Amino acid sequence: MDDGEGEGFAAFILRCMNKGTDVLVSIITVSFNSEKTIEQTILSVLGQTYPRIEYIIIDGGSTDGTLDIIDRYKALADNDKTIVHLLH
Repeated sequence: MDDGEGEGFAAFILRCMNKGTDVLVSIITVSFNSEKTIEQTILSVLGQTYPRIEYIIIDGGSTDGTLDIIDRYKALADNDKTIVHLLH
């Protein structure tokens, strides 16, 4: 991602943090029958140290254990990293 000045997304966030800007970062994961990979994805997002993350998971109607995993982490998520699950 580029903010128009040639820097990457991570550099942009660091620059905002250094200026005291309270930027909300939204991370969106789209899933469908992702039982084998969704947990690793969720853990990666929850492991981020940036304090203002909104995490949105959009599921396409999974029929495997994906929804159970999402629901488990939704209950464990702290207020700083809200997990919003939308079923399509």
